[in-house]
Amino acid sequence: MAHAQAAEGSTALNQFDPAPAGDRFFGVPSPYTRGHLEPRVIALFDYAHNPLVVKDATGSRAVVSSQGFLHVGLSFSLWNRLLVSAHMPIALAQAGDDPTVGGVHFPSPTGQQAGDLRIGGRVRLTGGARQPLQIGVGTSFYIPTSPDDTYTGEAFRLAPELIAGGHIWRLVWSANIRPMLRASTSPISLDYGVALAYLTEEDRLQIGLEYIGSTPLQDGVATLPGGVTLLRGRVSNAELHASARVRIASGLWAGLAAGPGFTDAIGTPAFRATAMIGWFGEPLEDRRRDRLRNRDRNRRRDRDPNREQWRNRTR
Repeated sequence: MAHAQAAEGSTALNQFDPAPAGDRFFGVPSPYTRGHLEPRVIALFDYAHNPLVVKDATGSRAVVSSQGFLHVGLSFSLWNRLLVSAHMPIALAQAGDDPTVGGVHFPSPTGQQAGDLRIGGRVRLTGGARQPLQIGVGTSFYIPTSPDDTYTGEAFRLAPELIAGGHIWRLVWSANIRPMLRASTSPISLDYGVALAYLTEEDRLQIGLEYIGSTPLQDGVATLPGGVTLLRGRVSNAELHASARVRIASGLWAGLAAGPGFTDAIGTPAFRATAMIGWFGEPLEDRRRDRLRNRDRNRRRDRDPNREQWRNRTR
């Protein structure tokens, strides 16, 4: 049910919250933190189709028919255990039908607008980078840097988080759960995600699936631009993405992800597509391992009898 008020309003419509730069997956964070004084950076673009649709007797009207966000993220690891991160979303393209439904006008977004800055910290409690079980805890703090009366941000938010994951054979997995505490009229929610991926030899290609969701824990309303309020209800947000990432060069990764939304909850799109490129570096232990691997490969090659016979024939 929608109501019009005289006040302005804002809501963070985009339900896709990227993992910190350097993590294994697009939208599900990882529990591990490796390296000391290791910087990582990511640029990610996500497009959502029909993330906000209202219905009446004549059919569906798209209040927001599309949103395209550029996400820029930075992270910094310390002591092989602590990760500090920052993430800034910017809406580059937005559109909608500007509909009037039941006598209530829903203003649609246009143009470019900043989102809310996210500052986060995470600690790895247990588990090494390639062990089957890793556990970490973290907290994300959302600062309202978006303009008023937009679909790109809202009031202060806080999200303490529990994360688990691991590396088994050539499979990596991760799962998280967190309450999203809000200072706005939107209800407190329980956010969660789970991801699984297959790694090729030497971790050059990663192919997987990611599920992200959010369930309201209380009744509340979403206050939209123009002072329009929508009952949030208890319908969960739910999306499933197929993803692929490839290591282009040492420390340089690129990837794609795409998939449908499964509910008509506010912010769940009919379809979402994501592309990323990032510099994640290589922790010192990985560089040492690669040097040892190359040294052993060279030694085996030098001891190869066929190679020695070839050398003798060419003399």
